[in-house]
Order: sequence, then structure tokens, then C-alpha cells
Amino acid sequence: VATNEEYAWGAGLFYWMENVKNDKTCHQSVLLNGEFGETLDNINGGLECPADDHGWHGKAIILRLNRYCRAATALNVRNLLSLEGCMDMETRMIQCLGDGTCRDCYAWEEQFIELHDEDNDVPGVDDGNGNGGKKKDKNKNKQDDKSTSGNSNVDKKKKKDKDKKKDKDKNKQEASAATVEQDNT
Repeated sequence: VATNEEYAWGAGLFYWMENVKNDKTCHQSVLLNGEFGETLDNINGGLECPADDHGWHGKAIILRLNRYCRAATALNVRNLLSLEGCMDMETRMIQCLGDGTCRDCYAWEEQFIELHDEDNDVPGVDDGNGNGGKKKDKNKNKQDDKSTSGNSNVDKKKKKDKDKKKDKDKNKQEASAATVEQDNT
């Protein structure tokens, strides 16, 4: 398989379409759930999920994230699929964006930084408030949330989140239509 391009592509496609983990194939994870993280869990399971930063697999995760972003750039993708299906993969993405090892993913930096909850501790990522990624005083956050209700920035964020959800739903519909069209040919 490794020396024959046709066999390699065929084996990869077969695995993508047929290997089942957690009642889903990789194809179903992307098509039905908009999940790239689940595909990583399906293919490499315990080697990359949880996505720790130790040893060879820690480096492999960074390489995989960069390759995923390069492919998305080549395909002119607007929003990356979710990484939630692979434990700690979104945190690893945020870390490698913060330390510069995910250079190919800078176009999507805002998408991942915004997804991450303010209360999470992300080592090596500065939250812009001088906290360096450390957990904040939860009572202060609650006061800040109350004081920003009705704020146009909060409204803009809600609209942006709603637009992202629409884009994700549209991408799922387009992928589904393309699969149905391909199945019909």
C-alpha cells in the first residue's frame, strides 16, 4: 500500500468511509456533526486524543493541525470544522497559535480564541488583559458580564456567533448535497 499511490488512496478512502468508532465513520463525523476532532479520535484514538504536548505524539499533533490548516487554505475554507471531538485538541490549537508553532493556522486564530471560554486556563496564551492565560477571578467576570448587558459589543458577538452557526449549517447542507449528488452518479 505504501509504495502504490492508487492503493494508498484507496485504503485511505476505505478507512475514512468504513471504519466505525463511537457509532460513526470519519465521513459521518464531518458530514453530520461538522467535526474534525472526531475524525482524529476515530483514526488515532488514544495516541492523539487526549491531545497532550509530550513526546513524539505532541509534535505529531502540531504537524497535523498545521497540515489541516494548509489544506483548508488551499481549499479556500472560511471556517474550520470543530476540534471538540478529540479531547484537548482545541486547547492545543490555542496553545500552538499562542506560541507560534501553528503558523499555518493564523487565519483561524480568532475562531479558536473566541471559542475558548474566558474561565479556562490556557498556558502560554495571553488573554489581552495581562493575565497570561491564567484563570481570572470568577466574581469579577460575573460583574463584568452584568455591566456589559445591552452593550453593542455583546450584541455584535451574539450576531457573529449566530452567523457562524448559519455558515456551519450551510456547509453541512452543501456537503450533504454533494454526497447525494456523488451517490447518484
